[in-house]
Amino acid sequence: MNIHRHIRLLAYFLVSLALSACSKPGEKFIGSWSNEWMGGKLMLNISRDGDNFIVKEILPESGAAFAVNSARYESGYLIVNDNRALGKISYIASDDSIQPLDTVIPRPAYRRITK
Repeated sequence: MNIHRHIRLLAYFLVSLALSACSKPGEKFIGSWSNEWMGGKLMLNISRDGDNFIVKEILPESGAAFAVNSARYESGYLIVNDNRALGKISYIASDDSIQPLDTVIPRPAYRRITK
């Protein structure tokens, strides 16, 4: 009886390991993010485009995207192409936020928007 329990636990472990291996690198960046520095008046929407990403800077009041850039996942960071305002983006797991790095003007973290 005890051996069946161990086999079942091993099977659950292997299934969960297989499922976690299926996610593509950079999945943690995908979603909508609000910039607290601007009082929530600036959002980022990050989506996947094949192996790359699309980063949209959006004004929530109008819904207008004022900047759209491609990005790639590299060494744990999202590297935004041709955009010095965002540069490199780091994911902070402890509070589920993203932090733009290497920018012309320093920006505070963006918090994930949950609905």
